[in-house]
Parts: sequence; structure tokens; C-alpha cells
Amino acid sequence: MIDKELDNLNLKKLFEDQKKFLEENKDSEGTWKSVRSTENFNVINQIFPWGARNIAVPKEKKNNYFLQRSRSYELGNTESEEDIKQELFEKIEELYQIDKIRIDELDNVLKDHKLKPEHVFEIGFRLPKIQNYYKKRGMCESGIDINDSNVSIGKSLGFNCEVHDLNTHQDFNKNINFKEIDLVVCYHVLEHLSNPYEGLKKIYDNVKKGCIFHVEIPIEPDGPRIWYGHLYSFHPHDLAKMIKMLGGVILYATNKTSTEPQGPWIERYTFIKN
Repeated sequence: MIDKELDNLNLKKLFEDQKKFLEENKDSEGTWKSVRSTENFNVINQIFPWGARNIAVPKEKKNNYFLQRSRSYELGNTESEEDIKQELFEKIEELYQIDKIRIDELDNVLKDHKLKPEHVFEIGFRLPKIQNYYKKRGMCESGIDINDSNVSIGKSLGFNCEVHDLNTHQDFNKNINFKEIDLVVCYHVLEHLSNPYEGLKKIYDNVKKGCIFHVEIPIEPDGPRIWYGHLYSFHPHDLAKMIKMLGGVILYATNKTSTEPQGPWIERYTFIKN
């Protein structure tokens, strides 16, 4: 059953505009090869406090925007407003094995440490699936994404989300009240930043003391894998060293990933702002 709040939304036009954007910006072969090409980025070896890492820096700001926009959520052959609503409703309700692994793990850590967050903040999403899950559990929710198409969909579905690029030094939207946020979830986002430490620090510095973070990244020492929008190549324990530099306290760490389908090599940390 579709939520009545969706009844008056013009989602069809939103997806028509998105389809037009995708068609206009794909190459002559109808692919994203030119957008995801290394020719649009300077791949350099940069020295960080935890070691030398390969990173990709966009030659122009628009290069990274188009790269990340190429990963927008696309509809199938749905055409009617009702069909679009139904598809989106089903997608944000559907939890995959990896979603359940993360949720159960976080629940256990929170229980073990007697923590009861009330406001979840999601960094990066295609669809606001995680925000939807915690909203249904009675929590307040908000989120950010570099992709304005993703944010438009989220807003249309009644979620509190804003456009923000953590690669830049721009200020956060004033609609985000960081004083209320006590849980930050961030899954496979930091590798999309040329400097993930600075991006994570922006969030860490804004939230209140005692805020919990649940963060997952892929381990890709052979990267960066620009085709997937990845600008930084995480090595084992890079994220742990970043958390230590921030002053955070790690409560739990794991490599556990999904088996259906088989997930990539990852690290996932639960930590708290000290």
C-alpha cells in the first residue's frame, strides 16, 4: 500500500527530467565511458599521515558532479505516476542482506554500550532506504548527498535531505541541525572523496559530543576505481587511523560483508565522538 503522502507528488516529471539529463550527457555510444574516464581527473600519489595513497582529483568541479550523477537511480519501464510511486515505495522498503548485517551489528553495539540515539543522519544515498528504516522505528532523520537527483527523489518522498558535496569547503545547509544528530551512518561514501579525512572531519566537528558513527568503506589498495566514482584508494586500517586523528573512540570494528551476493573487501567501524 502506497503512503498517502505521496499522492500529490509529481514524480513522473522528476524522472522525465532525469532521463533527459542522462540521455543528453551520455556519449555517442550511449554509455558513461567519457564521464568516467581518467582523462577528467588528475591521478596523483599524495602523502597522508597514514601513508602515500593514490587519489583522483577532478580537473574541473563539474567532472566529479557528472561522475557521481552518472550513478543516479534509474527507473525501469515504468511510465505512470502510480507505477513510479509503487516502485520507489518497494525499493526503499526492501532490505538486502548487507543492510540487515549493518542494522543488526549497530543495534548490538548500541545495546552493549547502553546508547539510545534519537536522530539518524545519513551521508550519501541513492534512495533514502536507511532513513526510511529508522524513521519507521520512531527516530528523526536527515541526510546529505552530492547528487541533486537523489535528493529531489528523497524530498519528494517526504524525507529531510539536502544537497552537499563533502569534497568542497562549502557550508552545510542551514536546514540541517547538527545539534540534534546523535547517530551518523555512512556506507561506501568516503571513497568518493579525494580526501576522505577532511570530509569525515567536517561531519565530526559539527555533531555533538557522544554522537555515534557507523561507517563502512571498501579496501581498494589498487585504486582509485574511477569507473565506480571512487576517488581515494583505501588501504587496510586507513579509516581506523583517521578516526584516531579525529579523537574518536572505536567501539567495534569488522570486515564482515554480505555473501548473497558476495560483497567486496571492506572495513566497518562503529565509533563515538569523544
